[in-house]
Amino acid sequence: MHPIRHRAAVAAAISVLAGQAQAQSSELDTVVVTATRFAEADPKIPANVSVLTRDDLRNIPATNLPELLKSVAGIESRPLYGPLGMDATVDMRGFGSTATSNTLILVDGMRMNPADMGSIIWSAIPLSGIERIEIMRGSGSVLYGDGATGGVINIVTNKSAKPRANIAATVGSRHFQSLSGEFGTGGERGYFNLFASEASTDGYRQNSQQDQKVAKGRAGLWLGNGELFVDYAAYQESAGLPGNRLSAAYRNDPRGTATPYDTQERDGYKIRPGVSYRLGKDVTIEAEVGVDHQNLKSSYVKSSYFSDRTRDTVSFTPRVRWQHGLMGQQSETVFGYDYYDSSVSSINRGSPTTRGLRKRARPGISRTSRA
Repeated sequence: MHPIRHRAAVAAAISVLAGQAQAQSSELDTVVVTATRFAEADPKIPANVSVLTRDDLRNIPATNLPELLKSVAGIESRPLYGPLGMDATVDMRGFGSTATSNTLILVDGMRMNPADMGSIIWSAIPLSGIERIEIMRGSGSVLYGDGATGGVINIVTNKSAKPRANIAATVGSRHFQSLSGEFGTGGERGYFNLFASEASTDGYRQNSQQDQKVAKGRAGLWLGNGELFVDYAAYQESAGLPGNRLSAAYRNDPRGTATPYDTQERDGYKIRPGVSYRLGKDVTIEAEVGVDHQNLKSSYVKSSYFSDRTRDTVSFTPRVRWQHGLMGQQSETVFGYDYYDSSVSSINRGSPTTRGLRKRARPGISRTSRA
């Protein structure tokens, strides 16, 4: 294993707001995390932030997260293939082919964009576990580092301590079927949540079948003015790769494929313990340590090319928020340090074809370094 990317980013932001506070509404304020990287009600900051609530999510007829995000104005989603959203690209502000490098996707503040510029694993985020989605348009690079030029999408999962259990099933055309459920319990000492889902479909074209399995949750322990918690997720997915077709072949057989045996399989897990603690009324400290493992196997039978790729990422993301009231006005300073260290190893066998030219590739391990 060799580091492919070693990134450390220091971010500091100061927000000063003047004027009298508006009268509080009798309704609960929306909690927005992405604006300052700290949860707070009604943050009065100069940022374009919109929120999809849990009720909004129930009313959107989507079977996967990229499809759900596409319903938001100004966000474009382009699935690579199939109805489950595998390897889909979510684009804010029209970056096109470089959208993944300029639109930052977070789950409870944890970066989902891989350090090796690969695809985001949307199947690791079950729809049943989403509490709300916060969208901050415009550059967020000061607080989040690279990848946030177009904007930030923070997916906040349900962390309620309310005891609950439910299950839901969906069926559709092309043998689409899904099963999802959630379980939660908690009390004054802490809470435990678990969300799981499974979906599969035969697809429209030959060899376009897909299936996904995921389990995700969070457990927390209350500590007076703070919380100890751990986020966890495990996923597995597979898909056929029908490939592209010439226009003449498509007209003769729209559902056919020239690669009936090409497949892709992917599995992995994520673990992130963390702490959040408030020191008095003005200072809050939060920090997380994350471990992300993924294994991807691709089989291109027609071109006799096979790949087995493994990626491991370790992250450390501490931050401090100081609400100091500069010059008698409502103001605060946020200081954070983001550290990500990723390593990728791959074993490639066979003869990949590039632009019609066949090139021999020896079996072995491919390593790349990037700082």
